[in-house]
Amino acid sequence: MSRTRFTETEYVPEKGRAWLPALFCNIIGVAIPILVIAFMVPLALPQIRGQVTYNIETGSMEPEVPVGSMIIVDQCDPGDLAEGDIIAYSAGESVIAHRVVANNVLEGKLETKGDANEEKDLEPVDYGQVIGKVSKVMPGAGLAMTFATSFGGRMCLVGMILIGVLFNVLAGRLRKL
Repeated sequence: MSRTRFTETEYVPEKGRAWLPALFCNIIGVAIPILVIAFMVPLALPQIRGQVTYNIETGSMEPEVPVGSMIIVDQCDPGDLAEGDIIAYSAGESVIAHRVVANNVLEGKLETKGDANEEKDLEPVDYGQVIGKVSKVMPGAGLAMTFATSFGGRMCLVGMILIGVLFNVLAGRLRKL
């Protein structure tokens, strides 16, 4: 009876076989940061242009301005506001977005009302309280803004960018095979 002898050999993969996984990793590694940037641009662009943004948390302006919307507010002269304009104004610690019902220029006050409310607001808004006129409503973007500005949201976005970098590093290593 004869014996067969086996010797240990090291497996060496063929050169160039890892180009497809490397390409896939590169695509993913570039796509993830691009998606993060595309997510952040609509949230940051208004602030770059000097506008103010707010997240709508109550339904007083529904259906025109749904809960979870982001409103973009431009500075304005309160004396130029007309009936039907939506404004943002400070009320103590809160910012409220309501529609102008009447503008009393002589008194320097605005009467306002939420679209979903039956009656106009009890207290008129002094011109000094007016932050500005709502120029754009972006439904759902307020939730994204709240997420992106929270600690957990920021960590998630930074983590996604790091994952993109790791995919690019992996792609570089796969090309060397």
